Amino acid sequence: MKSTKKLWWVPYMLLAPSLIFMAIFFAWPMVQSITLALRTDDSVLVIHPEPGSDASIGQLPQSLQVSVLGNQGVPFEPENPLDEPDVWLRLSGEDATGAVIEGWGGERRLRVEDETPDVGVVRRSDLELREAPGSLSPIVGVVPEDGEVSILERAELDIWYEISGAAEGSDPVTGWVEGKYIKILTENEAASPA
Repeated sequence: MKSTKKLWWVPYMLLAPSLIFMAIFFAWPMVQSITLALRTDDSVLVIHPEPGSDASIGQLPQSLQVSVLGNQGVPFEPENPLDEPDVWLRLSGEDATGAVIEGWGGERRLRVEDETPDVGVVRRSDLELREAPGSLSPIVGVVPEDGEVSILERAELDIWYEISGAAEGSDPVTGWVEGKYIKILTENEAASPA
């Protein structure tokens, strides 16, 4: 009987790793998602004078359109080789009082949406164009690597572009491709011959 009295704590010790695992991998993400869901319209983006700075020069309200003036990665020594550096964007926008603020904001706090570009270059050999956005859509044609294409429309699924392009000596074909296979050209790049 004495041996059973001493072992009353063993089941709890066996359950402890499971409880710790659940707290780390289930409870913490759940708390984070609830925090995001309950975030109010009063949420603001703090603007900093320099990338990586803790100082604040102002705040911009949520859902405000801002101009991105530039970007900069903050150098760091990662403890984990899979960690990515923080990217900071130089922003310009009006605060709640209407005053223009220019400074730096963390990329993770922003959703950057570009307008649909006009011209791109294919970054994959023999890129298959699809009838509609999605890898299960039927193939309607092929455009060769480094072929310049006109971007007609953008789909917000995983970012698909409806493009128009042609292989050398063939008729132009229009179809959809994943955005990762198109290098967007600036106005200067599009105007100069490749």
